[in-house]
Amino acid sequence: MALAGYTKTCGKTTSGVNSLYLTEKANVTSFTKGTDRDYTAATMVALAVFKKYEFDQDQCEFKETVAMANNAVTVTQVIEFHLDKMGKLAATAVSEIIAAVYCGIIAIPKSTLGTQFVVGYCEEQLKERAYPTIGGEATTGKALGDASGETVTLTWTTTEKAYTYSGVIPV
Repeated sequence: MALAGYTKTCGKTTSGVNSLYLTEKANVTSFTKGTDRDYTAATMVALAVFKKYEFDQDQCEFKETVAMANNAVTVTQVIEFHLDKMGKLAATAVSEIIAAVYCGIIAIPKSTLGTQFVVGYCEEQLKERAYPTIGGEATTGKALGDASGETVTLTWTTTEKAYTYSGVIPV
């Protein structure tokens, strides 16, 4: 691939993720590739959908780190989010995510500017790298004003940066 350059655009650069959608790897048949590093549709198995995870504002982040070693490029993709109110509801949601990790998870985080990314699926690896590691922490907080809830960190390692997604998320 030849270098094409980069032209800065004017406009907002608001950060953060305001919506997160997860599904088991087995639910996705494929994504339809658009013209330039984007997917335009998701093909799902019958009756399968993505599940939406909600959180307070400024409580979810998607980031990518690119590294090269031994002439091999790896991209580490991380989604970290906080589910409020440590207790039965948050624990159940986290337990379901933990169970799904064993068979693979595909995620679509949606940024505050509306850009959606596909994580756990790429053109080079398709669904074969959809196995994130999971980490997290649950806390009641100490003082009355402390945050209470569960922080979940999902980490994928793959060979390409995430493609954007311009289609309608099947929910």
